[in-house]
Order: sequence, then structure tokens, then C-alpha cells
Amino acid sequence: MRSAWVVVGAVVLLLGAGVLLLASRYSPRLGRLPTAAAARWREMHTPSAGLARALPPRVQPVVSALRAAGLERYRFTPRMEATIELASFIVEASWPIQLIRSGSDFVGYADELASQPSCKVLATMGEIVLAHCGP
Repeated sequence: MRSAWVVVGAVVLLLGAGVLLLASRYSPRLGRLPTAAAARWREMHTPSAGLARALPPRVQPVVSALRAAGLERYRFTPRMEATIELASFIVEASWPIQLIRSGSDFVGYADELASQPSCKVLATMGEIVLAHCGP
């Protein structure tokens, strides 16, 4: 009687392994699962790794430019400040770089800063620029 249960257990085990093998062969998601899980694990433990997925496409280059310029603080031009949704994403994603009320480094639209001769453009991201205005 005991040997019958061993045979039944072995058959169930083999059937289960066969089903998994077939499923992984015909389902690409199942076959990639360990690699995808490993990639997610690495992403979770890398600082700022998820920003590319979480931020709108217009915000990503602005945050990258702020960090690349090595700024500690910046301010918005009036029109950029009025674009509340875009401005709030930039403030959140660029932390710990501080948004201040007065300063010489600006994030704004190119046409706003083009009229100011004392401004030097540090980075251009489409219609948005990072500029240093002043001495």
C-alpha cells in the first residue's frame, strides 16, 4: 500500500513539472519571470532609479540638468511658476535642490529668458531652459 502512494506522488510530481515546463515554453512572461524580478529588485535598491517611470517626459531632462549643473538652489520664471503641475513635479523630483524666491539660477521657458541679456543658458530641454542670470 505504501509503495502505491509513492508511485502516485511521483506521478503527481512529474505531471506538475511537465505543466510548468509547458507553461514556461508557451508563455513568454513565465519564462522571463526570474530575470524581470531580478531587474525590479536592482531598481528598488538603486537611488532615484524609478524616476524615469514616475515622472512625465518633460520633467526628466529638467531634473537631470539641475543635478548636472551642481546647483544647490534655483527659482522659476513667472510663467513656469504658473504652470503648477509641471513646476510641482520639478520641485518634488529635484529635491534636495531647493526652490527659492530670489536667486540667479532660473528654470523657465526659453522665450522668457531670451529677452534678458544678462542670462547665460546652462542647459536647454526643448522649450524649457536652465539659465544663470546676473554677475
